[in-house]
Parts: sequence; structure tokens; C-alpha cells
Amino acid sequence: MTDSDDKEPSSDADARHWRGLVSRLGADIAAPLTSALDRVHALSTTGRIDRQNLRALREELEQARQLGMLGQQLARFGSGRLRQSHERMHLTQTLRSVLKHRAREIQSRGLAVTELMRPVEVIADASLLFGLLTGLLDWTMAHARDQVEFRVEILPGPSTAQLTTRFARKPTSAAPGSDEPESDLDTLDWELVQQTARTMGLNIERYDDAASTTLVLGFSRTVNEELAGVTATELQHELAPAATTKPLAG
Repeated sequence: MTDSDDKEPSSDADARHWRGLVSRLGADIAAPLTSALDRVHALSTTGRIDRQNLRALREELEQARQLGMLGQQLARFGSGRLRQSHERMHLTQTLRSVLKHRAREIQSRGLAVTELMRPVEVIADASLLFGLLTGLLDWTMAHARDQVEFRVEILPGPSTAQLTTRFARKPTSAAPGSDEPESDLDTLDWELVQQTARTMGLNIERYDDAASTTLVLGFSRTVNEELAGVTATELQHELAPAATTKPLAG
């Protein structure tokens, strides 16, 4: 039997994959909404709610809202009709802008972020790049403990930009052999990161060991590479710089 006989047709595999995602999304949304509904029933019975339960209710509703928005983003990729507008984007500045915008949240989680970034410009769709970096940070913060490192560099040889994220999944103060439960890395946030990277044509690799995770994103289209043999007129037309690298509100 040949290898092709063993493999499921890609269209069938894709259909199964997306059906699984829809089922998982529905379950993930139902969980916080069910808990929120229980709190609302208790409120309607007693006519009062304490601050702790009110805070929990708001967090549950916000979680369901975020999952719904994530589902909308995944649906865009599943439709296969996503159009990209390639622009000259400063990868390093955009990432730093995202980190600065989320600095308070990062600090509240007790994370220490190390930035080892060279100035790098790439050719990418602005909204997809921002979505990729935001999704990457969401996924990282959900699993990181103590230390997070972001590295941006240009690899030798063919001009390829590389973004590396490395984080510890266990606190550095944890005793050897501690039984702290491991979180599932393959979440819907991870699915969004994968789908965005693939749509952008990026190389994506993830390495997990007992205590840490490293994610590597490769950008083959850098500004230095694209400039080779391009006239000034073509450059102005094809690689117009993005209007802004600030995070998009909402």
C-alpha cells in the first residue's frame, strides 16, 4: 500500500479539523456561561450578590465574549476567502508596541519579560501581523510562569527574519518533582496562532520539554530581501509603509 493510500484526503481532514474546532469552541463557551447563569439564578433568588461573585460573574462573561471573538477570527481563516494586503512592517516595533500595550496585564501575572530584539522589517499584512502577535501573547501569558523571552533576529544566509518566544511553564522557585498541574498548550489560542501564521505563509515550529516551551516563527519576506533588484518607483508602490504600528483598539 502506498503512502497516499494511508493518508486521508486533505479536504476530508480539513473538514474533520474544523468540525472539531467548532465543537470545542461551543464547549469552551458553554462552560463560563453555565457558571455565570448559575450566579444569575442565585441573584434572582436572593436579590443580592457579594463582590467576589460579582467579579467572578464579570470574568465569566468576559471569557465567553473573548471566546466568541476568537471563534469569529477562526471562521475568517476557515472561509478561505481572506484577502491580504502586503505592506512594509517593522516587526520589532510592532511587537514592542503590543508588549507595551499589555504591560499592566503582563505585570499582574507576575511575568518578567526579556526582549532581545534587533530592528527588523518584514513584508506582511498589517492586520494579520498584529493579530498574530496579539494571539501569541495571549497564548504565552496563559501558560508562562515567571520568565518569558522574545527574540527577533535576522538569520545568516538568505534574508530570513526569525521571531522566537521562549517561556517557562513551571515557576523557577518550584521544587524538583513538584506536582503542579500542567496546562494544555493546544488551546484555541494556539489554534489561532497556527492558522494566522500559516495564512501569512510563515514557518512555525514549537518545541516543548519538561519545563519550558519555545516557539519559532520564520518570516521569509524581509525588506532587505525584497529590495534586491527593485526600482525606487516599484518600491514606493509595492512596499508602502503601514500607517501605524499602534495596537488597534477593540
